Amino acid sequence: MAGYGTAGMGVLYDPLCAAVARGPRARSPRPTHAPDSPPVTVAGPFKHMLPDAGPAGSRSAGGSKSAAAVRDSTSSSRSQVSGKGKVRLASKKKPKPDKGKSPLSHRGSEKSRRDATRPRWSFNVARALVACTTPQLEPVRAHALLAEAVPLLSVPMFVYSSAEAARNGRKSLLALWEWLLTPAGEAVATKSAARSESIGENTRFTALASLMHRGEWSLKTLQFSKTLRPMASKIDIALAVRYRDALVATLRVALDALAGTFGTRLSSAKATFCARVLAVAYFSVPGVCGHIVLATDPPLTDAGSPETGACNANDASDSERSPSTPRWAGGAGDDEVVEDAGEDHDKARSRIERETKAREATHAELADLCVSDKMLSAQLGIELPPDLVVYPYLFRGLPQSASSEFEVDPDARWLSVLAKRCKMFMLFIRELVLHVRRVFRLSSGGAQSVVPWMLVPGFQALVEALCFEVRVRNAASGHDSAFIEATQFVLLNPYLISVLVRDLLSNISLHDVEQVGAGLDRVARWLAFAGRVHSRATLYNTFDPSFLIQVLDLLLGVERYSLTAKALAFISDHETVFQGEARIALMGNILLRKYFFHLFLHWSTAVRKLFHAVVIYHVVPIDAADAVAASVHISDNAPHWEVYLSCETNVEGPEQAVDLVLASKLHGYLTMLRDAAVPPHLAVYLPKALGEFDEAFMAYLDWRSMSRKVAPDEPGRAPPAISFDLTVHLPRDGYHAALGAAAQDG
Repeated sequence: MAGYGTAGMGVLYDPLCAAVARGPRARSPRPTHAPDSPPVTVAGPFKHMLPDAGPAGSRSAGGSKSAAAVRDSTSSSRSQVSGKGKVRLASKKKPKPDKGKSPLSHRGSEKSRRDATRPRWSFNVARALVACTTPQLEPVRAHALLAEAVPLLSVPMFVYSSAEAARNGRKSLLALWEWLLTPAGEAVATKSAARSESIGENTRFTALASLMHRGEWSLKTLQFSKTLRPMASKIDIALAVRYRDALVATLRVALDALAGTFGTRLSSAKATFCARVLAVAYFSVPGVCGHIVLATDPPLTDAGSPETGACNANDASDSERSPSTPRWAGGAGDDEVVEDAGEDHDKARSRIERETKAREATHAELADLCVSDKMLSAQLGIELPPDLVVYPYLFRGLPQSASSEFEVDPDARWLSVLAKRCKMFMLFIRELVLHVRRVFRLSSGGAQSVVPWMLVPGFQALVEALCFEVRVRNAASGHDSAFIEATQFVLLNPYLISVLVRDLLSNISLHDVEQVGAGLDRVARWLAFAGRVHSRATLYNTFDPSFLIQVLDLLLGVERYSLTAKALAFISDHETVFQGEARIALMGNILLRKYFFHLFLHWSTAVRKLFHAVVIYHVVPIDAADAVAASVHISDNAPHWEVYLSCETNVEGPEQAVDLVLASKLHGYLTMLRDAAVPPHLAVYLPKALGEFDEAFMAYLDWRSMSRKVAPDEPGRAPPAISFDLTVHLPRDGYHAALGAAAQDG
């Protein structure tokens, strides 16, 4: 299998847990919630069962009660179900807990705060969940009750007051789960007269997916021990068997839905449901992991080699953070031997090898692929939580049943759908990452924890398949929303940023202006996403920008002004990812030393203004309020830039030292412009360029004076967006319209 080495991908951490150590960044607003934890909204008669997100003792805009009031009301209420399935609530006196039992919600202040955001399990909640399972209930009414119970299922886990209450909760959840798999549950999606079939199908799929991800199915709750045997009563063992059988039955529903759409377009609800089920079954059902890895294994060589003049640099980086990427031009890596043959032969040989492996591999061998690297885990001192890979507990530690028998057919249609590495595969990657993070969060009690992604079974092979698609897809037309989301979510591993950037840009030709622009836009989105989920220190230690700097160097030197403007806009937006030596290489050696006169005196007004903005806002670091007047004599009619670039300031760290070096270089080049010491063929643009630079510098001073009046984390601290219009364009330049729109957005 062609791919990357373990050292290149590193140990993948989840730096969302580093929010405490992260300093404020004006240009990288953080999301209000994690990407896999949408805010819960409840409508209908059951909306009072969820705690209010507002302050304690107050009501939200919708008039819902506070968390304390909800706990009191849900604990002191009972429900009555009429013949038509309607739920009527009647309050009664709250019973006192038994003296010999200690409520689980009072074990520690941290757990109490977590429980305050979850609804308590009560008789009323149980009735709300199973109300739709009432026999002889019309599908329209059952769908309405199910839709109102779905928000309760979206909560990771209920708060139980005792072990008996937790057992009753699992019984109710399993009753609803098993009902959704019956013909009566299917009728909710197909026979709802008052609603469209797609809405009913979406509700059923959402309920099934939510039931699979609940915390009630953790190994600790199911009373499993490290010996794979459940240390529980016969009732708990029977509930665990029912959970396993429901899981396998749900997997069959998803695979049938996926196979039935072979060759056709999947609906959004059905595709998302299938991806979520496969993500859970990947770790819960033996054989699923191995067959998915074999089916999605990319060819040994890529579909094509980069064209002449591509943004390609095969020279290995001397940086310590450089990933070990394979040589896709003529080889598959150091550990593979590829025959000197044509592209068709390589594709055919790769397909034959995959089919041979699938035929010869036994079911047990494929199941063993779903095991983490024990040696690497021991070296790092990090282990996966037991709740991630659970198939040994469910299929070896529990009694077998006819409903739990599941055998994966290597020629199944659903594997053919994943083998295309299209939308379904991208959705599966996204849901797999979200499932792993969800398990780690539940295992750590709700707190963010370190995720060793390299220990996740099969994750490296799936990333290799995703990187193959990054290399072969057209950046301008082949990146759909599912592909973009999949590539962003794998960037929760910060070591993969360099890999994706290299794979994307190394296969784009400089002659294809549209693809170059789309490729830079994609890299910009990746860096923006990584900046939101990782700290600045993490990006500095994991991201190797050397290849990206080489690409920007090529774009700044081409004759197409649109590519040059695009590169300058990219540098302006993502200058913070270039720190230390990378900042000196990009700003000092390339922008100033190599291209200063070429860009400052460029024939295009848009390129000149962009370059002026980059050097002013990202190279001039000295604040006039903190600077000390220099000892050199400055005339009264000197330009503003000379006054501020001739000031002295105290150096408090390596970043300030780099800024001072760059400012000194800029002062030297501007002095040469003032003295008209420029190349003769560019002298015609000198007067106009100096006037534009003075205007831009005055706007910079106004912004600096305004930024000192606002808080460090307010938007006013960020440099203003660069706005320009590419009204002049070269012949056959079809990308100027899209570039102008992107430039207007800053």
